[in-house]
Amino acid sequence: MSRALDQIIKKIFGVGIFFLIILIIGLPGEIFAHGSMETPLSRIYNCRLENPENPKSAACQAAVQAGGTQALYDWNSVRQGNANGQHKALIPDGQLCGGGSSSFQGLNLARADWVSTPIVPDAYGNFEFIYHATAPHATQSMEFYITKDGYNPTKPLAWDDLEAQPFCTISNVTLQNQRYHMTCPLPQNKSGKHLIYHIWQRSDSPEAFYSCSDVEFMGNDEPPTTWHDLGQVRAQQDLTTRSKITLRLFEVDPYTGNFNDVESHKIILGRGKGASSEWPFYLAQKVNSNSSLVTIGVLQKDGNIRPVQDDQANRVYTQSDRQLNFEIEIRKHKPRDDQSPVAKITASQNKIIGPGTIVVSGTQSTDPNNLSLSYKWRLVSGEAKIDSPAAAETTVAFPNLSSDQIVTIKLIVNNGTHVDRTTLAITHLTDSGSGPKDDYDYVYPDGRGLYEPGTIVLGGDLNRYQCRPWPNSGWCNIASDLYYAPGTGLAWQDAWTRLNN
Repeated sequence: MSRALDQIIKKIFGVGIFFLIILIIGLPGEIFAHGSMETPLSRIYNCRLENPENPKSAACQAAVQAGGTQALYDWNSVRQGNANGQHKALIPDGQLCGGGSSSFQGLNLARADWVSTPIVPDAYGNFEFIYHATAPHATQSMEFYITKDGYNPTKPLAWDDLEAQPFCTISNVTLQNQRYHMTCPLPQNKSGKHLIYHIWQRSDSPEAFYSCSDVEFMGNDEPPTTWHDLGQVRAQQDLTTRSKITLRLFEVDPYTGNFNDVESHKIILGRGKGASSEWPFYLAQKVNSNSSLVTIGVLQKDGNIRPVQDDQANRVYTQSDRQLNFEIEIRKHKPRDDQSPVAKITASQNKIIGPGTIVVSGTQSTDPNNLSLSYKWRLVSGEAKIDSPAAAETTVAFPNLSSDQIVTIKLIVNNGTHVDRTTLAITHLTDSGSGPKDDYDYVYPDGRGLYEPGTIVLGGDLNRYQCRPWPNSGWCNIASDLYYAPGTGLAWQDAWTRLNN
């Protein structure tokens, strides 16, 4: 899938289940992406979930460095278009995990730290493999190979490193919610780290798809499990205090494919519990105490499941036969450093006669978390020139006019995330001696909220207005210029008395 198309997908459901809404217009059928192993997770699908631009694990970081990020956006396209069953002839040794394509060469890196999935057979020696197929195709075969005993992940994977025959081959598969569920008998007497190599050969085309899943068998003495693995709890990042995390459990209707809510479990993170290695543990504790269907943690050799403080180790298990899936919703709490700044203007004077200059400053503006501020000055009304519109402090020049005016200056401060705005009204009088008397307390709307009975303001029409006595004085402070701006508001006389200049 291309990076541009990937950006169309705005909601990906937690770990374990993904709903992809793909909008494709006029593209030929072969452009569709196709799939990869979801349980146990393939290398490329795991790296895709970690975040193509900033993967967490060292192995995925190395894969990006070797092959770029585009491969992870195309996680479901590790393929050979003309395979027709001739996989060994087309894919050289050392290139199996990338399907013989240079685009996916990062998947072939010989490393011991690829993220692995614990794998345990059920009471019948079987394991349910889940393949996430984003486009259905007629299937000739799904083949599963396992590495031989003595497999060394630090050496490039060769065909001879795999057992000669697949331990499971399936041809009859049914797609449900973009997934193929396949139950296979696990190879016996395997222990430690291994790699499962999967080949999907289409019957309606020579095309085939490939995936490598790193797994770990706990040992031959491990008892069979009654737990069914629904998927991984994956913590992508640290969360802030009071962030809300919800695990939602769904049941798939086998007839309609719809998802019905079954359970919901929520935690709100306390102080010091938001690290990516910690919050999955606290979520697991809540779910394990309250859920009747699922348990979160790490499957132990004694068959119990215990949560651990880790960002990727915990998994969701169930013993139910119901078709369950889950999602994890995260709602971050808005931290203090996400608050808006407070803009404030100071001026060398707020009245000028004739042509001249006034210095205005925004340096007394504040930010609640001491973030750096940027400044922008704008002329809202009147005739004047702002000398440095992006400076913290600037000079405003006033021309020689034939009539008095009110000049309004706006300051916008920005802390990188949020902005705040404020204005300053400056009285500009001609030098002819005309204009209002100098006895007023504020140039409206400056000081609004502090007006008392008898307070005198200079209105926008350069007339003086006095705040009316109680009980009308309350209207003077109402921030509605449409109704109460002195001289111009629809109901200004309810609040003000015009004075003779």
